[in-house]
Amino acid sequence: MQAARAFNTSFFSSDEANAAVFESLNARMLRYEFGWAFYEGKQYDSSFSQGFKVQEALYKYIANIYNPTARIGDFYKGTIWRGSLDPEAGETGAIPIRVGKDTPEEKLRAAIANAWMVSSWDTNKTAHVLHGTILGDAAVYIRDDVEHEQARMEILHPSVIKFAEVDGRGFVKRYAIEEQRRDESNRVSTYRETCEHGEGEEIIFKTFRNGRPWAWEGNVNKAGEPVSEWVEMYGFIPLVLTQHINEARAWGRAEIHPFIKKIANIDDQASILNDRIRVVIDPPLEANFRKGDSEITFSTGAPTTDRPKPGREQQKIIYTGAKDNHISPIVVPLDIANVSANIRQMLDALENDLPELRDDITGNVATDTLIAARSRVESKVIERRTNYDRGIVRATQMQIAIGGFRGYDGYDGFDLDSFEAGDLNFSVAERSVFPETTTQKKEKIELRMLELELEQLEAGRNNREGV
Repeated sequence: MQAARAFNTSFFSSDEANAAVFESLNARMLRYEFGWAFYEGKQYDSSFSQGFKVQEALYKYIANIYNPTARIGDFYKGTIWRGSLDPEAGETGAIPIRVGKDTPEEKLRAAIANAWMVSSWDTNKTAHVLHGTILGDAAVYIRDDVEHEQARMEILHPSVIKFAEVDGRGFVKRYAIEEQRRDESNRVSTYRETCEHGEGEEIIFKTFRNGRPWAWEGNVNKAGEPVSEWVEMYGFIPLVLTQHINEARAWGRAEIHPFIKKIANIDDQASILNDRIRVVIDPPLEANFRKGDSEITFSTGAPTTDRPKPGREQQKIIYTGAKDNHISPIVVPLDIANVSANIRQMLDALENDLPELRDDITGNVATDTLIAARSRVESKVIERRTNYDRGIVRATQMQIAIGGFRGYDGYDGFDLDSFEAGDLNFSVAERSVFPETTTQKKEKIELRMLELELEQLEAGRNNREGV
């Protein structure tokens, strides 16, 4: 019964009346577990699965047949920031940088490139986007590593964030991070870190173990003494949260959350069809049974090592209490063509909701069909990119400010006042969603050749007129 209570439909509803439930820790943890189980194809075998199957009246032996969550995750992690980073943080690459006016452009680009390099962001960026796409939330923690004299961005799994308060601009005002680790005695302990604003620019950090103040390894003051509470004059909390889909709530929504019931119903019908086909193509060759009671009962046999899921391979037998001990096949006619067509219709409806799944968005020739199919997908990706772009800019700015304040290599000329001074004013430039097709490349070359020809004609006219 505990598993049946684990799944709660209200945890996925973010409407105004249900906002407090949606933003609760229990709801968020279930959404994370749910999303990741769908991504790994374990959604019908996880802790919440029995409750989910009961509430949605799903087939007992439902299997992961169509579930497109992994495809969705792979699509966005390869599209939000497509390709490799520009090692010089220029205007090309996966995250093209546009610097603002009156900024020290050369130094700023060098600092951004260094920030990405020490954070291994060329590889970590895909995991960050995957978290957001599948879980709904993604987090970056700016680590001030005094021991190694390095400021870097670290990906934080959102499930370790037990509490976070965010202001109207999206800046974190305070947080509590908690996770299970093994201590020096190899026992599992609960480690907790809190962070909040103090007076003025003060940022107050506190660390705990099993509910008591505890100086984590590396938490030392200037005198080298262990401390469980300390103050930094950052002026900001070094944690950046990104919502994949922002619905004006404290926490975000994953790409598949609105479609989980559609996915489950497709798997439901496909699983039943597959199992019915199993019975038809592999019928029992012999039936040894004992005459049952007069009441009608159903039996599929008990699970064994050889038959862990007997319901998938055995025909249900109805015991009627007849005297002749006669058995005959009870086969329900199955219109495979119509059932398959119904499943296909459901798949088409889902792919219409999630156009990034459609096959017609791939191709290397810019046909009218391809351009039309990509238009809806491009609109979605651009909308999703906005949150990720804003988040990476903010995290990089914090990293550079802390690194410059500490005097770490690669951040020369920057400090905690650089943002207010406008020296960290940059943004992520627009870029194409899909790679250029051969047709688009050809058209671009032809257009450039035409421009050059016009320039030559204009130059010749000017020469003749003596300009």
